[in-house]
Amino acid sequence: MQYRGWNFEKTLLVHSRSRARERELIDVRIPVDARWAGNLGNDVRVVLKKDWNLIESEIPSQVYAIERNGPTASFRVAFSMDVPAQGYQRVGIYYHNPAAPAPNYPSRIDVDGDGLKATVKTPRCTLEMDERCGIAKAIVGRFDPPNLGARAVRFPDVLQEHGCVVFAVEEQGGIRAVETASAGWIDVELVEDVRGPVFVKRTIRGRPAYPGCPPRQRPIAEVTYKLFAEQGYFLARTRLVFPEDTNVFGLRVGGLTVNRDRCTHYTFRPVSPDLPETDIEEMGHILVDPLLTGDLPLGNAFSSLLPYDIAWDGFLNTRKGSEHAVACLQLQHSVACPRGAFPYYRSGAYLLRQEKTLCSGRWPIYVAIRDRRENRITIPAGTVVEELDAIVCDVFDREWGDRTDDMGRRLNSPVEISVHPRFMDGEVPPERSEPLPRGERRDAYLKYGVR
Repeated sequence: MQYRGWNFEKTLLVHSRSRARERELIDVRIPVDARWAGNLGNDVRVVLKKDWNLIESEIPSQVYAIERNGPTASFRVAFSMDVPAQGYQRVGIYYHNPAAPAPNYPSRIDVDGDGLKATVKTPRCTLEMDERCGIAKAIVGRFDPPNLGARAVRFPDVLQEHGCVVFAVEEQGGIRAVETASAGWIDVELVEDVRGPVFVKRTIRGRPAYPGCPPRQRPIAEVTYKLFAEQGYFLARTRLVFPEDTNVFGLRVGGLTVNRDRCTHYTFRPVSPDLPETDIEEMGHILVDPLLTGDLPLGNAFSSLLPYDIAWDGFLNTRKGSEHAVACLQLQHSVACPRGAFPYYRSGAYLLRQEKTLCSGRWPIYVAIRDRRENRITIPAGTVVEELDAIVCDVFDREWGDRTDDMGRRLNSPVEISVHPRFMDGEVPPERSEPLPRGERRDAYLKYGVR
C-alpha cells in the first residue's frame, strides 16, 4: 500500500452501462470490522486507481453516518468523479490509521447561519431558509450562458408546502377542510445539520396541525435538503408519518410554489405507458402569464389538462432579458401502509392557483368537494409517505427541455457500484434511509419526450 500508515482498503468498482458521466456523485455505505474503526472521522481516504496497485490521485471526499454496532461498524463516504461510457472506474477506500489527522479539503459550499434560518451557497445555487420553519423560501441560481456573461437569477420559488395535509375536521352540524403547510407547522426543529466539502444536508422536523388538533393525530413531517458542491441540482425529500387514523380531504408531497408575476409558463414531461411506439411523448406547456391570461380562478384550474403521471414539471419565465427556469424531477415515491392498501384517491399531478402564487405538486389523495362527510378519506395509523425530488435551476433557451430531460434520465439511471471484498465478518444492521440522487423512474424516459 503506497499510503504509509493505512492498514486496510476497500475497492469500489463503478460501472456506467450507458454514456460517460462527468462529476458523477458516488455515495456508498462501507461496513468494516469495528476493531479497525476507531478513527473513521479522520482516516478515510479515497483514491482513484489505474489498476489494483497503481494510484492515480486522491479524491476529495466526505465521511458521515458513522455507526458502531458491537463488532460491526459502518460509514458512508461521498465524492464526485468521472466515469467512462460503458466502462469502469476503480476506486480505493483506505482506512484504519490511528494517527491520521482529518483531511483538509477545500470547500465550495458556504453555510451562513445556524438553526432554522440559514443560507446555503454552492457554485450553482443558493437556498435561503425561512426563519420560522426552516424551509427554503427562495433559490438563487447562477449561470454562465454562452455569449451572455455570468449572471445570477433569484427564483421566487417558495418550497414551503412539502407536507401539505388537508384535514377533514368535524364540527357541530358539519365538516370542513383545513389545509396546513410547512409555514404553519408546530414544534419545528432542525434535527440534522451535516456540513462538508462534498455536500450540506439539513433536515427539518415539524407537525402539521390545525387549531384544536388532538396531539395524537398530528402527523410527523420531515423535509431534508441536500446541496452538492459539484452537481447542477439539489435534493428535497418529504416524509410524512401518521401516528393515528387521520381523516383528510387531501395530501400533497413535494412540488414547487412560484410567484405568478415571475413566470410565464407551467411545463411538464408526461408519462404515457400506452403511447404507440411511433409517437413522441411531447413535453407540455400551459401559458400562465398573468399579463396574457388575465385573472385565473382560485383553486384547481388545470385538472383536465394535466396527465395522470409526470416525470418532471416546472415553471418558465420566457420574457426577454429574464429567461430562466426551475424544474422538479421526481426520483422516488413510496407509501408504507400497515393495514391493507393505501387509500389513493384521484392521485396525480395538480396545479393550483393561490392568491399570488401557482403551486404544483403530486397529490396521492385529492378530494374536490370538501364539505361532505362521505367524501373524507381515512389514512391508517402507521402510514409513511415519502417523496424524493431533484430541483434544477437553469437558463431558459431552446435546449432547456433537452437538458432537463437528460438530467432526469441520468438521475433515474444511476451507475452501478460494487464494494470489494465483500464484508463477511458479521451481520450489518440496516441503515436509515438516506436521500441519494438515484431515482426509480427509469420507466418514465423510455420514450423521447421533448420537442
